[in-house]
Parts: sequence; structure tokens; C-alpha cells
Amino acid sequence: MSQILYLIRHTSVAVPQGVCYGQADVLCTEDFLLEATVILERLPSRLTYISSPLTRCFELASFLSASEVETDDRLKELSFGRWELQSWVNIPRTESDPWCEDFVNVAPPGGESARLLVARCADFLEYLWLRHDGPFGIVTHGGCIGAMLVYLLSMPVKDLFSVICGTGGVIKITRTGGEVSVERVLEGKSKTCIS
Repeated sequence: MSQILYLIRHTSVAVPQGVCYGQADVLCTEDFLLEATVILERLPSRLTYISSPLTRCFELASFLSASEVETDDRLKELSFGRWELQSWVNIPRTESDPWCEDFVNVAPPGGESARLLVARCADFLEYLWLRHDGPFGIVTHGGCIGAMLVYLLSMPVKDLFSVICGTGGVIKITRTGGEVSVERVLEGKSKTCIS
């Protein structure tokens, strides 16, 4: 028996270009309805929705779902700790350079490393495989989508940012036994690394 889930990245956010926002609870842009409708048209009608509790995801999940949406903290974006809502150019290089050189193992001050994000998302997926009420629509963030794909496809954690989709993107995962297939249903808009 196959298990199917759709990884859905939230729509565009109302944050200036160049601002690190991670787990900050930022809002969607005024194009939300247009972007959300495009996503809705590409999804099957009956999905069980689980969302990051952050507004940019929960708002989309609520729009897509005909029933109540479950939230799970494991679906929050990578935590950038003290860097959140700061311009990248204002973050001291003494802090950002070590992270840029080894984001897999190094965490921003008060945040988490990519390895910890992958572990958190893997824990969520293992929980999901035990459920039998799918198929699922998982509304989350770019970092979480990359982390889930890295885990499912046994890729190196350093490749996390290379496999994400743009905002409003959708990736279909089909798991049959131990085999996993990936289909990009909707590429999405901007392909910023983290949001």
C-alpha cells in the first residue's frame, strides 16, 4: 500500500528582501488569495492537512482544507535565534561566517543547525508513516521541505538548500514499502533559501 503526502511551501511573505526571518511569525503578501488558488487547483480534493503553526503556513492550510487543520511544531522553519528579523548585512560576520562555512553543524546564536532541523523533520515523517488517515497535505517552510527530502532520499545534509521549491511550491511524495518517489507538482515563486 502506498502512502502519499504533498509538501506545500507557504506563499510569498511580507518581509523586505534581505531580512532573516526563520521562525518569526511574519504575514503573507496581498497576493495570498491568487497564490493560494493556484496551489489549490494543483492538489487533490481530499487531503488531511497538517501545518506549521506559523501564520504564513496555517493561513494557507486553512484556505486549502475543508476541515480542521492540525498543527505541529516540528514543521516550523529553521530557527535562526537572535538573527531573526535582522537584515543579513547587519548580522556580525564573526557570527554568520562560521554558520555559512558549516550550516550543517553550526547553529546561529540561540538557533539550530541544519542537522537538528533534519532530525526534527525526520521525527515528524516517522510519526506520519504510522498514521493511516492520509493522503496528507503538509504546509510548511522551505527549510523543512529540504530537510524532509534530504532525509527521505538519503542525501547529505549539506544539500538541503539545493532541493527546496519556491514559495507556493508543491512536491508530491509517494512511499511504497521502502521506496520513495518525488514529483514536483508546482515549482512556486521565489526560491530563497529559508522562510
